[in-house]
Amino acid sequence: MKSEYNYGIQYRYRLTLTGENLGNDLKRLREIYKAFYKYVTVGKIPAYAIRDAKRGGKIVWDGLDKPTFEELVNTLNSIESTLDICEYHIYYALQPDVLTALFNLRYPDIPEEKNLEFSRFHNQWYSADLSSMNEYALNLWAEQEKIDIAYRLSMFKAFSPNVVMRIWLVDNIAYFSYKIEDFEADCYPTIKSHDVIELPMASLQKIEEFMDRNFWTSQKWYSVPDGIMIQDGVIYLFEGWHDGKYKLLDDHSPDSNQRLSYQAVELFQSLINDTES
Repeated sequence: MKSEYNYGIQYRYRLTLTGENLGNDLKRLREIYKAFYKYVTVGKIPAYAIRDAKRGGKIVWDGLDKPTFEELVNTLNSIESTLDICEYHIYYALQPDVLTALFNLRYPDIPEEKNLEFSRFHNQWYSADLSSMNEYALNLWAEQEKIDIAYRLSMFKAFSPNVVMRIWLVDNIAYFSYKIEDFEADCYPTIKSHDVIELPMASLQKIEEFMDRNFWTSQKWYSVPDGIMIQDGVIYLFEGWHDGKYKLLDDHSPDSNQRLSYQAVELFQSLINDTES
């Protein structure tokens, strides 16, 4: 999948501060954190978090735009440390109107402009995670590459590596791509392992039957009750491309095997065994 398949690009920076004596500058570092926290607004990655300077002598600021990055670098010059810089791109992988429509269905009582803000924030978040694993706009890729059928399951996890599974059919051959994030990577891309395997047609048919019956006929799979906010867990994005049509559904840590999203995840994960047998 090529990075040219995107709905826009943003440049971002990650700064990693290391040093044996960082603990001596915690007061100053906290002041710097507070000074730069004002740059965090809706529509930007909620970054600039200090990752416990006492643990391993390492502090990471992530998701900085260029002006903030340059200002922070100048500010950190007074700290006795080593500064590593990572420049990376966020390629927007989701259509803004599709994501906004998803939020409008989920929160019908919230003003549309507020849902638009939510969708912008999540689009940047999801696209950053997908970009870091060399995954881009599924529908643009499928359309340009003449893909007949394509599905992608993205699993964004709070405390463990992200996973992306993608299956597609082209020229009557089915393929399965399975990527695991490198949780400890210092810069992008953050792929620990990536396998592309020819998928048995019976496995593709199993996915198709389930998705035809449940995915393409559903308005939403989101199962978190109104008024409940989940801070951690796993966010699931389900994307589909079939007959020139694209669809996106999502869920957050489905709590029952009766949920269609739960069943879809189990089905996608079963492909790993199918390709190993």
